[in-house]
Amino acid sequence: MLKLLVLATSIFTITPTVTSGVYYATVETTNDYAISREVLREDILAHRVYGGQVNYSEYDGQTFYSDEALNEYLLKNNKVTSVLTASNPNKIIKNYEHMTLDPKKIYDTDLNNFQQLYRDAFGNVAYTRQDALNTYTNEGLVKSQYSYDGFYWFDTPEEAKINEKYKMKINKSLYYIYNNQYYNAFNDQDINALVSLMEEGYYANINQSLLEKPLIKPIVKQGNSKLIYDLLKKDLRKDFNGDYYNTVTKTETKYRLAIAPTGSHRLTVHYSDLNGKHLEGEDYYAGASPTIEFTNVGVQKSGHDLINWFKTGGTWQVKTEGGLGTGRYYLTRNFTGIYKNKNVKIGINLVPSWSAAFGKTKAPQISDFQLVDQSVGKIKLYANSKQSANQFLDVTAEKKGVFSNGNITTEDKNHFYDTWYDRYFNSVLTNFGVNNNRQVTYHDIKNGNYITNPTFNGTNGQGFIYKDKAYDVNPSKGYSQSLIQSYLNWISVKEKLLENPVTRDGQHYYQLRPDFLATAEQLDKFLYLEGNFQTKLMYSYSPDPDISDRDGRMLAVTLQEAKEKELINKNRTLRKQYLAYDVFGNKEVTTSSASAALQQLTNKIQLTSKFVHKNEIKTWDPRIKRSWDLTISDGRYVVYRINDPNQAGKFIYFASQDLALAAVKTAAKLTSAVNKLEKSVYLYSYTAQSNVVIPFVFYDNDVDSVITKIYQYEQWK
Repeated sequence: MLKLLVLATSIFTITPTVTSGVYYATVETTNDYAISREVLREDILAHRVYGGQVNYSEYDGQTFYSDEALNEYLLKNNKVTSVLTASNPNKIIKNYEHMTLDPKKIYDTDLNNFQQLYRDAFGNVAYTRQDALNTYTNEGLVKSQYSYDGFYWFDTPEEAKINEKYKMKINKSLYYIYNNQYYNAFNDQDINALVSLMEEGYYANINQSLLEKPLIKPIVKQGNSKLIYDLLKKDLRKDFNGDYYNTVTKTETKYRLAIAPTGSHRLTVHYSDLNGKHLEGEDYYAGASPTIEFTNVGVQKSGHDLINWFKTGGTWQVKTEGGLGTGRYYLTRNFTGIYKNKNVKIGINLVPSWSAAFGKTKAPQISDFQLVDQSVGKIKLYANSKQSANQFLDVTAEKKGVFSNGNITTEDKNHFYDTWYDRYFNSVLTNFGVNNNRQVTYHDIKNGNYITNPTFNGTNGQGFIYKDKAYDVNPSKGYSQSLIQSYLNWISVKEKLLENPVTRDGQHYYQLRPDFLATAEQLDKFLYLEGNFQTKLMYSYSPDPDISDRDGRMLAVTLQEAKEKELINKNRTLRKQYLAYDVFGNKEVTTSSASAALQQLTNKIQLTSKFVHKNEIKTWDPRIKRSWDLTISDGRYVVYRINDPNQAGKFIYFASQDLALAAVKTAAKLTSAVNKLEKSVYLYSYTAQSNVVIPFVFYDNDVDSVITKIYQYEQWK
């Protein structure tokens, strides 16, 4: 079988345009039919096609026509070799100019050469697990506490005894019970905890319409986000559907008329660009009705208005064509419009039949042409009256008969309102600017430090919208309690209470409940809630009248139960507990022993460890703390090395193969071991004895190589 032999691989393509003129009528592969080398040489030189210049490199006696080929040769011949290492190459760069690595820090990956180290609490290296644990906690961070009741704990037995003997007494206070937890109504810690469990809400008092006109009846609503969303959506719908609708919508109508000539009349339409250059023209006769789209028609509220505009909205000129006693008069008018999606000028002629004798044909009436409205329009919705592009929200489908914002179906208008309101609620009504993520606290409400919507800030008669806390939410009935409103209600209740003090043992109290007298200080702290949130009177045997006890262990429903707790507590012996802390403030408590508390805490500490090469560890000064992040041998990596041209038997290391290859080639250039050269490239198309055209690419004047390939192909000797 004959084989096609390629002389060399070109990095570009030459299109064959010349074919050798030497042909044969036989395919017998004998030397009798061979072309002499001289004839071939002359033919090649005469018919070769110049293809330009090609760059190449010479290295190790080889020629390479691309960097890829040279790189492949260098890798194949181990000019660049890879090395598996435990050292992170990014941490051992020795020379940043040449990006070479420190060969002394290339550590092997043999696990026998590694030692397990630990990260301590402060991000440094610890040589043992215990060393690391000792930085988290130690015996010095264990403290003892003492108590008789197991609820109040003190640092010394004496303090515990004093509390039990002199401070403990039966108290009563008011609590809210929520999710089986007790929250004291006077205790700031409990109040903050209970308020944090309430839902994020809003307190709205809107005094202006969407068009900023005063409302006869302001919109006042409170609730969580979902409830406020639904309530305000219902209240604003009528306002939106009024005059405001026209400020946030815009109608875009394509004014189109189908014009059909009747009888013997003709319609001629000429289109030209805005500079007057003719584009196209067409004649239409009875049976044809082209649709033409017009611009600059003013405001037309219906198809009937558009037809009247076509008839009388401008001047129809009467013109004539023909000779004396022959020809016709016709109507003509110029318009602007759209043709093939471009703005154009349109000339329309209404033309009667031609009169060959007895005078010109009169110009037709516009009524001699049937006019049918084919206009289509769509209505765009915007977030506000500015109607800027970035405020675009939605658009209706293009339909016939849409000439104004009022040409909208009920379904489309309801959809518009849903879309507009969703944007309005999220970007206007509930947009608190820099305070969007700020949480409401009872302390802020009591001090009147409301988180205010900057759009509705109480100025200019707009009203206000505050961030609020919603509780006792009832979505089915559409209401919830408001923490702001509850506090405002409490102010008047408190004022009446302060007007009627009750004196007990020379001290003033106030009848907060029939069964509870409060101090003035308690009234100032009191969390006043309404609806299903009612306080419950509870007793306790404690040093603090307003004790915080979420689980209710110290609380009693009746005075008798509280007295029983007092009796039991007085018979209790002194208890001791141990608290072990770590450096981050975490703690473990046990009654067993200090060592047990310490053990419980250390059992929960999850240490980070890794294996580090022993040779790296040897380079460290054990007296100096070593950052955990600075360890070098922290994984498995591949680096690349080349022979050091200046030191026999030494290597230069690189983080990547590309850097290593570049270094080999740079060194070769410096020693003239690699040469960058340029050759001329030629194409010669040879017609074989089998009439097959074979292209040969060769460089410079290397004609002999082509002749040799041809002889091999033809099997000539």
